[in-house]
Amino acid sequence: MGIHQTNIQDIAKICHVSTATVSRALNHKPGVSNSLRSEIIATAKKYGYLPDNHARAMRMGSSTNVCLVVRTGQDVAHLLTMQDFEMFQQTLGMRLSTIYVPYDSDVIGAMVSEENRTSVSLFIIIGWTLVSDSRRFAQVRQPILFVSSDDAPADYAAIVGDDRFGSEQAANALLEAGHRRMLVLTEENSAGLSYFKERIDGVKDAFRHHDLSFGSATIFSVPIDYRSYKASAERFVSRTIIPYLEDVSGVQPTAIAVMSDFLAAALVHELYERGFHVPEQLSVTSFGGWDIANYFPQPITSWVQPIPDLLRATLHAVPLLLSKTDFSGTIALGSMHPNGIEGSARATSSTRFVVSGFMRKGRTVRALA
Repeated sequence: MGIHQTNIQDIAKICHVSTATVSRALNHKPGVSNSLRSEIIATAKKYGYLPDNHARAMRMGSSTNVCLVVRTGQDVAHLLTMQDFEMFQQTLGMRLSTIYVPYDSDVIGAMVSEENRTSVSLFIIIGWTLVSDSRRFAQVRQPILFVSSDDAPADYAAIVGDDRFGSEQAANALLEAGHRRMLVLTEENSAGLSYFKERIDGVKDAFRHHDLSFGSATIFSVPIDYRSYKASAERFVSRTIIPYLEDVSGVQPTAIAVMSDFLAAALVHELYERGFHVPEQLSVTSFGGWDIANYFPQPITSWVQPIPDLLRATLHAVPLLLSKTDFSGTIALGSMHPNGIEGSARATSSTRFVVSGFMRKGRTVRALA
């Protein structure tokens, strides 16, 4: 799924001005009347303009080096497909280097080494950091932008999804289908740090809005070895979740709300291996809508956090960080979601953009009689 960009030439053509005039207007430089500046800014917002190679070169010069940090493992559970990466690289308009850091290696040490080896203007980390002591990020001299990173330190710039709201909508799909006895699956790292707190809070919101006690739900935090995500997740599901579901002495759950597509993949695989039918016996919802969901036996009902939209917001944030400009307002991302709503990113602070998602209705939720 590629990233289509409205470029500076498009804005110049629409406004019948030169690209230099567009650049001056958007960067509040002299030489443009107030009325024309307002028109250009309004047009850029309307068309979801993000600076392309030419515009960034005019603003930043060609010497800016952005470093993308990618964590790796045996069965890599990361968000970017190769197509996503290639489109991001082509659209960034700056030099992009990439360092690959295995999940069992020190990511901060790798970033410091990269700083010492070459000139880095900004680091971008996508996904988990797996750093238990976030104070260690102070060892990195250059700014860091965290993208969809659940364990990112709170005082750094971040591009995040609307996790709480989205998880609430996914849980609503189960509650509105009549499910009350629910398992909630999240994950934790080897240090015992649980992830996806915002998503769990969203499930609690759904119960509260239905005037139900969250006590009727059971949370399992699945310990994940990120060097081998699939194997460790399936092992826990097989040894713990399946026996829980097979225990006829207890009250059987009718639905499982999973906080990640990667975790849902492990769950669904084990359910089918052990003879559980989805959704006839168990309804399942997930969160992400990521590439791995394409390999499920049937379309899963989930909240979708579009990776291209996260990347578009990242492209918008990079020049702001490099110019030390606060994040502000709501930006159109130039995408259209299946529900007819345009993709957008809203600044909730001077360093945080929240990217909107949408609900995808699959075939994994059964309405109870």
